[in-house]
Amino acid sequence: RGARCICFFDDGDVPTELLAGSVAQTGRTSVGPITGSGNDAHYCYAFKGYIGADGTERRAIYGDNASLDDYINFEVYGADLQVANVEKEYDQNQNHAEKTAPVFVDHTTITATGNTWSSYLLPETVDIHKDSVLQFSFMLEEDTVDGFQAVCLDEDREETGPNGKCFVLRSSQGWISHMVNVPTQTNLNELSYHSIPVGEFFNGPVNYLILIQDSDGQDQSLGRSSISDLKLISLENDLLEIEIDDKMQYLKNDQLSYTRDTGGAQDEIDFWMSLSEDHAAVQMNGNQWKALALNKPYYVTHSTVLELDIVVGQSVDFHAICLDFDLEATGDECVVVQSPIDHLDDFHHMTTKLETGVTKRLVIPFGSFIGLGGGDSVEVKYIAFIQDNDHSAKHDGRSTWSNLRLYDSERHNIKLSLFGETVEIPNIQYALSNDANDYQDSRDHIMSVPADGNTIVASGNSWKYVILPSTFTVTPATVLKFTFKLFEETELHGICLLDSTHIKDSRNDCFFTAGVQDHSDRQGVKVNPSTEVGQEHTYEINIGSYFTGEIMYLGFIVDNDIGFTTGDVEKVYGQSSWSNIEIGSLPSLDIGLGSDTVAVENSQISYKSSSSDNTPIRDYMASISEDGSSINLVGNMWRALELPTPLPPTELGDFVVSFDFTLDEAGEIHGICFDENLSFGNADSPQDSESRRCVSTAYFQDKSDVLDVLLSDFQTRQGESHRYVLNLSKMFDKLYVNESSDPTPAPTPPPNLVRVGNNGNPSSAFPLKVCEGDCDNDSECSPGLKCFQRNGFQMVPGCDGAGGSGDDYCYDPLFKEKNIKYIAFINGNDADRSVGNSTYGNIAITTSLSSCLRGEDFDFQLSDCTIKNFLEKVEATMRNKADCTSTDPLLELFAIFDATQEMDVYNQIKKICTSAYKLDQYDFADNTLAIDEALERQLVKEYIDGGTVMNYEAESNSAVMIGKVKDNFSTTRHFSMPKHHALDNCEMDAAMCCFVASRTDPDPADNSDVCYVDMKASRYTAHVRDGWSIYGDSSDDSVYCEGFAWGNDGGIASALKGNALFKVGF
Repeated sequence: RGARCICFFDDGDVPTELLAGSVAQTGRTSVGPITGSGNDAHYCYAFKGYIGADGTERRAIYGDNASLDDYINFEVYGADLQVANVEKEYDQNQNHAEKTAPVFVDHTTITATGNTWSSYLLPETVDIHKDSVLQFSFMLEEDTVDGFQAVCLDEDREETGPNGKCFVLRSSQGWISHMVNVPTQTNLNELSYHSIPVGEFFNGPVNYLILIQDSDGQDQSLGRSSISDLKLISLENDLLEIEIDDKMQYLKNDQLSYTRDTGGAQDEIDFWMSLSEDHAAVQMNGNQWKALALNKPYYVTHSTVLELDIVVGQSVDFHAICLDFDLEATGDECVVVQSPIDHLDDFHHMTTKLETGVTKRLVIPFGSFIGLGGGDSVEVKYIAFIQDNDHSAKHDGRSTWSNLRLYDSERHNIKLSLFGETVEIPNIQYALSNDANDYQDSRDHIMSVPADGNTIVASGNSWKYVILPSTFTVTPATVLKFTFKLFEETELHGICLLDSTHIKDSRNDCFFTAGVQDHSDRQGVKVNPSTEVGQEHTYEINIGSYFTGEIMYLGFIVDNDIGFTTGDVEKVYGQSSWSNIEIGSLPSLDIGLGSDTVAVENSQISYKSSSSDNTPIRDYMASISEDGSSINLVGNMWRALELPTPLPPTELGDFVVSFDFTLDEAGEIHGICFDENLSFGNADSPQDSESRRCVSTAYFQDKSDVLDVLLSDFQTRQGESHRYVLNLSKMFDKLYVNESSDPTPAPTPPPNLVRVGNNGNPSSAFPLKVCEGDCDNDSECSPGLKCFQRNGFQMVPGCDGAGGSGDDYCYDPLFKEKNIKYIAFINGNDADRSVGNSTYGNIAITTSLSSCLRGEDFDFQLSDCTIKNFLEKVEATMRNKADCTSTDPLLELFAIFDATQEMDVYNQIKKICTSAYKLDQYDFADNTLAIDEALERQLVKEYIDGGTVMNYEAESNSAVMIGKVKDNFSTTRHFSMPKHHALDNCEMDAAMCCFVASRTDPDPADNSDVCYVDMKASRYTAHVRDGWSIYGDSSDDSVYCEGFAWGNDGGIASALKGNALFKVGF
């Protein structure tokens, strides 16, 4: 580089031969090692030269190795020069006679007072290069009047000389046109640090250091300032330290002008960034758009992060940092970190706000700002610093950027359960918006995900979405489940399932679980209950009840776009988390259909009408068990499920429906329905569309109120369970419509199947009419009819009855089947819509009901002939028979007895069991107690009603007979139950007898009381249609009551009910 120096090839000894007039500088740090040949290190040491042709001026001050006492250290390119305090006037006739000479303090500082233009000869000539920078600190203690302060480097002592320049640090008289005005003008009592790129203004040798304090006012003694810590550096060795991917790199301080792609220069080339001695920081003064080249291209990905410390000493239009491929900013490469002016539309913005004079650590998710996706990358070659000051004095503005770090952050993938499968979502976060054209997300807030991927934590104003690996479709049965925790509440906290990158569209696909802000339905749904700060709540939302359609994105919102708390200008307040996210389907209801199982989607619809049902349905869901075997209804519900495929009666076959029913809390009516439509049946309507399609399982109303429901033979009581088997092909009417004779309706009921011949015999029966058999082909049927080839007792379209097993029958092919499309459940209670709890389980439709024991002889022994014991024996018999594919004894007997309801089977079993006791049964009423012909055999019946001599007389012939029955029959015979209007309707299988007197005890031990009697409820006993018997209040019990109960299943407990009646009642 032409520097005057000596190079030698040893370990630091001074060479014996020096140039004439030179003195070797030993004992100082080398600027080497440098490149050379040989095995030893090569070092360069600067040496002194002398000014002037003969060096007399410099020799006079410094001499040969002269020892100086009053000097200031001036570090020049790494070596210390001791500048002697020998002042010479700079630029003739500038000083005034009474001036005070500057003072050197601690070899580091020169302090000037009043008007002074002072120059100091350097110990040796110093070369100024293109990349030379003069650095020092400046302190202004007293301002001048109509003056300025400046520092200069010059080849001579004339300002107008050929080589040199002065730099104004402070001016009280405005812009100094013939000097360089540095960007940062120091204020009174303020210490400023300066790094002046002097090499940008002149090059060549200099011999003098000059300090100017110009004070041209009336009092030229005014003004006091000082400069200290003088240093002249070369940018070749002035490097910026930046950590890139965990490795420290050093960028050459070759500062390049950065500009906008819109054209026009932005950078002030007269201003220069200065680098700190430790290479960790860069300071900017005035309007600067500066770029430094990276050592090699860097590829920015979605997870790239740029970290740095920044302190703004003086704010300007905006401060920004950029990573760019070239030196033209389009805006997408830059992030504004401080901007007091309006939002810059073409630049990205941090929400972090900087406080003047306070250092702030910024973590900039650069890849997220750029909007890079997975696999995307952008090549960058430069890092650029912007301190823009277009609207004020260009020298205003100061900031320091330090401790830069560029790296790809580790982001764990998000895990969720999607219809039972664990899915990993790449943690690539994109900005979510409210509508297609707005700007909601503060991109400097990145959601965090732990290593297990099960939790997402969002902080500050964060509107983010991630892209699902594959799309899926929300159906009415789709459910979203997650655990939500609220740490700090802001305007809105929500989770979204999206088909676009904004939420304000035609569907409600965002679900807000916390927040203080009102929002329109178009923006989503506020879910109840709302989570409070510090709470954690698990939500299960039937999102399919709000919208259906494709899902491409998963979004998370912590909305804080106004700065939620006082002073929250950075919008960092607000934090919540979502964990254990599951997307699945509500359990389907499994229904047996023949030998198959049909899964009915849990998409619930109001049956009858929405006003009859508790709505909205999503808030009053009937619950289907996880295994799909049962459905539970709580409160007023009229709820239907659509079958996956409509079932025509021909496929339903025998249409025998079986299910278990449990009634935990009674409503007004409970039932099950199989319907072509959602219209509730109407008993009075002739229209096929309103045929009754519901069967009651329990009702607690007058029969006149339930005419539109087919009443089953058994009505379940509260707290009980019952298994129902219903032959709906027999119970339902109008399952067919005859299109051939339209508009004439089909016969109601349809013709029964009847076998009138076989194989053409008798000939008079052929061709066969509709519903007649047995046919072998269509030719054996009347014109227009066809032969329906069937298996077992398969239902024939347009015909009723079972017919003969395997027989084939003629039918009209133009009969239109009325397909069953819905299964519905009734848990009705209008009086209090929260009342009622019932469960239907193990629902099955038997399409082909057959018997494997029909026609077989079998017997078994029972210790007690109850329905339960009887069915167990039938099941055991079926298990021992090889051709019994089913082991359901109830359905087996249902087929054998050609039953319509399960009670038909139970009644048949009761008859069989009862027949075992018939031979031993004794009618104690008619055979003994009422044998007196004068009583016309009504004694017992009247006695139960409270009449006859047995109730009014202490002694009578009949009363005597009671003892006879007790002694002779009560322990050896089982008594038949008398036929009586009160006993015939004991639905609870229990009765109670009450007495006001005792036949044997004048003072009986009463245990109860009677307040009133409703005659309407006992009109046969009271012999009046209506009225009341009301009894006064009594302090003493006035009646004695005793109850008894009996079985209803045909067993011993049922057979002995007559004995119990005699014991209690007589």
